[in-house]
Amino acid sequence: MKEFTIFDRPFRFLMEESQWIKLQNYLEQYLFENVWSQYAMLLLLILFLGFLLTFVLRGTPKKVMNHLLLMGYLVVLALLFVAGRGTARGIRVFNVNDYLTDTGFHETRVLIAVINCLMFVPLGIALRKASGRAHAITNSLLIFLVAAGIEIAQYLLARGFSALEDVLMYVLGGFAGLIIAAPFCLLSEYMEEKGKM
Repeated sequence: MKEFTIFDRPFRFLMEESQWIKLQNYLEQYLFENVWSQYAMLLLLILFLGFLLTFVLRGTPKKVMNHLLLMGYLVVLALLFVAGRGTARGIRVFNVNDYLTDTGFHETRVLIAVINCLMFVPLGIALRKASGRAHAITNSLLIFLVAAGIEIAQYLLARGFSALEDVLMYVLGGFAGLIIAAPFCLLSEYMEEKGKM
C-alpha cells in the first residue's frame, strides 16, 4: 500500500508490522477473548451458511430465511457490542484530533472506525434481503436506530464508551451494505420472477 497524505499528514494504514500487531490484538480482544464474542462468531458462521442457502430457496422459505438472518445478525451485534464488552461507562465526544498525531494518523482509532463500519455492512445486506426494494427509507431509519441503540445500551449497561463517531461508522457500514446488496437482490428478484413465467 502506497503512502499518501490527508490533512497534510502521511497516512500509512496497515503498512508497518506494529499496525498489523495492533489489528490482531484488537480482533482477538473483541472477537475471540470472551465467551459472548465466541458465541457471536459461531452464530456469524451459521448465518453465513444460511445466507448461502437463500440463493437456492424460493418463495416463502426464502423470505423466512431472510428474516431469520436479519434477526440472527441483530443478535450478533448485541453479543459483540454490548454483551462482549468489559465494564466501563462514558461518553466520548467526536474530535478529529483524536485521529491525528504530529507525524500522521492515530492508526488504532482509524482501525477501530474501519472495523465498526465493516461490522454493519452485513446488517445492511440482511435488511435489504429481508425487506425488498421498496423500503429504502425504512431500512435507513432501522440502521440508524440499531446504531444509536447499541451506543445507548453500552452507556446504560456500562458496557463501553458511547461515541457519536461510532454511530456514524455503523450507519456508513449499514448504508454500504444496502448499496452492495441492491444489484444482487434485484438480480435474484428478476430470476425468481422469470422462473414463475
